[in-house]
Amino acid sequence: MYCLEELGYHVSNLWIHSLKDNKKYKIYKPSTKEFFNFYQLLKEYNNFNLFQKNWKQNIKKCRKCIYRELCDSYT
Repeated sequence: MYCLEELGYHVSNLWIHSLKDNKKYKIYKPSTKEFFNFYQLLKEYNNFNLFQKNWKQNIKKCRKCIYRELCDSYT
């Protein structure tokens, strides 16, 4: 939706097609507030630094992670 709007197209409806039941489901268009919340979340992901002071490892989550053997932070 965002890409189409950036290209100049007007997007009035959004639909998701389910492969499970082969049906289309109409979804609502995000509000301006939801857009800015999404944009802020993307900025936080982009600025994430594993070595920042306030980051704490969640060992319970890490024990269940499928990538734990590859992760340097796993203890």
